[in-house]
Amino acid sequence: GGFGTDDEVMSVEGDLDAVAAVLVAEDGSLLLPDLTVDDDDLNDTPSGYLDMTLTACHGGVLEVQTVTTSATHVNAIQTITTDSGIEAQCADSATWFKAGSPNKGCAKVAQDPDARCSSWMGDDGTTADASGACELTCGYCGNEIGSGSFRLSIDLSSIGGSSSTTNLIQFDAPSSTQEEVGGVNVGVAGSGFQHGSIESRLNALDALQALGISVEIERPPSTTSRGGRSWQVTFINAPHDLPLLTTSDVAFETTSGAALHQASVAVHEDRPGNGLTGTFTLGLGGAVQTPPIPHDATAEEMR
Repeated sequence: GGFGTDDEVMSVEGDLDAVAAVLVAEDGSLLLPDLTVDDDDLNDTPSGYLDMTLTACHGGVLEVQTVTTSATHVNAIQTITTDSGIEAQCADSATWFKAGSPNKGCAKVAQDPDARCSSWMGDDGTTADASGACELTCGYCGNEIGSGSFRLSIDLSSIGGSSSTTNLIQFDAPSSTQEEVGGVNVGVAGSGFQHGSIESRLNALDALQALGISVEIERPPSTTSRGGRSWQVTFINAPHDLPLLTTSDVAFETTSGAALHQASVAVHEDRPGNGLTGTFTLGLGGAVQTPPIPHDATAEEMR
């Protein structure tokens, strides 16, 4: 049999399936205005039929371009704050200053109270050291949380993970593992408590480890006016929709020994992680543009 156009005829002989090809140069073209297919034996075979498939293919090397959507990662930050439930009844002195340094008052003590409250001696003739004059900063108002503990939990089931709860965290837990000595803490301002940092407690959670998330902790230097402390938690490699930490088993007492039935631990979000949303378009030669494409489009949607 054979096939061809008005200008060219190609023949393939044989009774079995046959294949013929027409090669066209790169960037060339081939018009097939009147393609015919004949089989001389078809009319002599009552039950015979003719089946033809026309296929066009590209034999050259195709150009491949990759489209990537991305954004600079921003780590989420959450702050944990304990609250005695009692407002402070004292204040820092406006006149006290460190001996020989009139510009170093309670505001300077607040930048590092653990080191300065008991070591900076006064020069105003009223107090021996900063702790007596900077009562609010140094935690001598009587409403401070003086003992107790709490737990932190996180539930990552909404992002494909699990939930975990920490071991007990002491009321004055150090922030980072660097503040721990031999796995225990020597205490805040020499308190002598032996316990782990919030950083080590959170990094031990299976839920965070399973998703490759870790934390780094910083603690503002002074107590709050409500007798508590704050810890700033930075989540490393966390997704943008990370849930808030939750608290449980809160049990505190004041420095005077009074039980705190209204004491609490709160968690709030200081900075969310960043996530990628929205759409984009693609163009070709500045003239052709696609409809909006989702930022997380599948291969089929891109096609």
